[in-house]
Amino acid sequence: GNFTSLSALALDDAGDILFKAQISSGNAPFAFFRYRQSGTGTAQIDVVAYNGEVIPPPDGSTFASQSVTEPTTPPIIMPVPAFSAFSMANDGRVTFQVLLSQGLTAIYQQTGGATPVRVAIEGGSAPSSTGGTYALSGLASLRSLDNGSTFFASYLSGGAAYFGYFLGTPGNLQSLLSTADALPAPSRMSLAAAPPKAAGHFVGFAA
Repeated sequence: GNFTSLSALALDDAGDILFKAQISSGNAPFAFFRYRQSGTGTAQIDVVAYNGEVIPPPDGSTFASQSVTEPTTPPIIMPVPAFSAFSMANDGRVTFQVLLSQGLTAIYQQTGGATPVRVAIEGGSAPSSTGGTYALSGLASLRSLDNGSTFFASYLSGGAAYFGYFLGTPGNLQSLLSTADALPAPSRMSLAAAPPKAAGHFVGFAA
């Protein structure tokens, strides 16, 4: 296919550029790409993720390929991106939130030319300290950290907490803070509305 529109999203310390593109005459209408510098003076463009991408088993998920119909005469079907949030660490590692074809929201991590790896999925089990399952829909607070970890916020369902901040790598997540955490009496946890901040491998938030 051909690029029809480009939008730069992030830049890391090595000069890598994360950008999104709308594509015509291709297999996917929207995609994320990473422009990478190299020591030889040449450059490379990696595909990070795209609408309709099928993740091989054991994951087996498919990134949604959405569209909306414009009320024109005749009606025009317009593709829309499946991705709602993104972050790139200084090693080029990208974390993103995506809608899956079955209607669930998930968070994935991708590096180099590798296939994206799932970090968390809506309805998936949260760490035992909070219990319950992730409810990621509507949230877009995530960061890709320089140590390979992903930081994200999520509402929770069916556990001791209803909201929490989480950190970790695929298959190894921990709760940093949640509404189930014990505080000295008679204190109560109320997470602040200000979004959390992350840089390098540090995370900061108000509560």
